[in-house]
Amino acid sequence: MPALPEGLVLKGVSVEPRGRSIVAARVFQPGEIIATFNSPSIAIPDSPHLSTTCSGCLLPATPGSDPPSASQPARAVRACTGCRTVAYCSPACQRLDWATGGHKAECKIFKRVRAEGHDFLPTPVRALVQVLLRPEMGAAMGELEGHVDKFRRKSDKLWADMELQAMAALHYLGRETNAKSLAEAIEILCKSQVNSFNRLDEDIEQTGLFMNPALAMVNHSCIPNAFVQFVGRKAVLHAYQEIGKDEEIEISYIVPDVQKLPDSHTPDPLSSNESLNATVEEIYSWCSNPLLGLSESDKRKQLHRRWAACKPLRDSRTSAYAIEPLPRVLAEASIHFGEQGNFAYSLCISSFLATNVDPYKAAAPFAPQRVKGLLMIAKLLANTAPANPDASTGSSKALTSTKSLRGVISEALGKMDQATMCQILLELVVYHAPAAHSKEWSVFREAKELLGDLEALQGRETEEALVKAFMRNPNGAEEKLFFEQAIIGPLRELSAFCINILDSEFGS
Repeated sequence: MPALPEGLVLKGVSVEPRGRSIVAARVFQPGEIIATFNSPSIAIPDSPHLSTTCSGCLLPATPGSDPPSASQPARAVRACTGCRTVAYCSPACQRLDWATGGHKAECKIFKRVRAEGHDFLPTPVRALVQVLLRPEMGAAMGELEGHVDKFRRKSDKLWADMELQAMAALHYLGRETNAKSLAEAIEILCKSQVNSFNRLDEDIEQTGLFMNPALAMVNHSCIPNAFVQFVGRKAVLHAYQEIGKDEEIEISYIVPDVQKLPDSHTPDPLSSNESLNATVEEIYSWCSNPLLGLSESDKRKQLHRRWAACKPLRDSRTSAYAIEPLPRVLAEASIHFGEQGNFAYSLCISSFLATNVDPYKAAAPFAPQRVKGLLMIAKLLANTAPANPDASTGSSKALTSTKSLRGVISEALGKMDQATMCQILLELVVYHAPAAHSKEWSVFREAKELLGDLEALQGRETEEALVKAFMRNPNGAEEKLFFEQAIIGPLRELSAFCINILDSEFGS
């Protein structure tokens, strides 16, 4: 039986209808770390990224920032001299993977793979090889459910693929393929598919596989009270809301955080609108595809098409801006303008997401996407120049051309204390990032670095004192008023330009 971290208790048995469950041994507050899961575990990047990702710290090679930054250092990776397949960014990472990551045993396996003309093993096959090579991992997986019969009945093609994967692993291990060894290997493949996690890191757009038998016993819920973040070779379980003693801990196997809490009072526009449901079903898949890699012209065409397709969501009687794929379209538009150097437009859309979308998609202020959104706004504020005295100005009636719209936004920005806004947002990122992920998160490190640069500026002693007072006592009457005037009001003012921007750029 896998050992559970302190603070967790196993209840029930696997033969019960719901199976075993993990409950809290004490009360956990929102954002608190419930447990950290280390070994025995498998933590590997996807096989196609082996040559560009460090198999020790699981971070990809990167050229770093320009100018060099402590939060975004350059990282080069070099191939293992033994197998020439996996790569490492440092000798320390190589020693780590050699000792605890299983590469000591699999290095010679990859030599055989290369000798037969292949660059790597598919990710599921590599995971199977690691389990078969690591007795402690195999023993820890012993009591996990694999639902082999369900896999066998699900699809002949799926079962045939699993047989091929099992035979490949046994072949490269140099083990005999017979009925018994094949059945054991397939059972491990089934257990791996049922109990492993997609080690998704959206910040660096890398995926991989994480397998820890103790974490695998945490049950799924569509409305979870906890979420998992991956930090290097570890998985960190966070409380999304208060969890009482003896209350079951549940996570979503589909996404790393909560989309809607059970006590949310936000109306659901899809619950009673069949037409809107049909629209979402029709446009969701193609409107959610990333625009990365498209030409500038094709990106604009896609944004024009997607903005039009989302019109029913925009026009619904109950606000549906938090219903996908509309948030994705807004985010892609913000990225597009940022890439074009139009930081003011990107800032307005990001402000709209922060005030009108994210609080409904993820209610907790420490939700990872909300923390990342605050950092994005802070960086955009730093990149928006003061108002241009030559820019055109005017009232909302003048929002008929791109030039006049830019002028009005520029005028609005010129009246805002962008430095103070930026400092408050960075303070909030630093405060919430450990609960959202960890202090090892690149978002936390970048915010700390930017905050240090901002605090070094001269002549801001009064503003800095007000920011620090708010962070010490955010519920004080004066502090609340300061926050409303310094952040909430300006963000709402900027977000009010969002729909006009998108209509002017991508409307009919």
